[in-house]
Amino acid sequence: MEDPFTNNSKPSRAAYKIENPQIQRPIELTQEPVTLGDHLRQRRIELELYQKDVAVQIGVTASTIWNWKHGWTIRKRFIPRIIEFLEKTPLSEPD
Repeated sequence: MEDPFTNNSKPSRAAYKIENPQIQRPIELTQEPVTLGDHLRQRRIELELYQKDVAVQIGVTASTIWNWKHGWTIRKRFIPRIIEFLEKTPLSEPD
């Protein structure tokens, strides 16, 4: 069938078939977190949140979350809010 807007014929419907690739879990969810920034990132990914969403919950900026993820020092005043977000003490021994 001819396309009225071009001189080309329309391709068959099979040409539009798109297959969904297998989505792999982020590596952060398969490894044990080491730093507090790792714990934050893992929890954020589990909850399917953006950094800005976590920042609002903790009371900091999204760039602060990024900094923590990349090893910057976390001020002690934010630790209680981080623990509340994580819903656990990240560095405690399991029972």
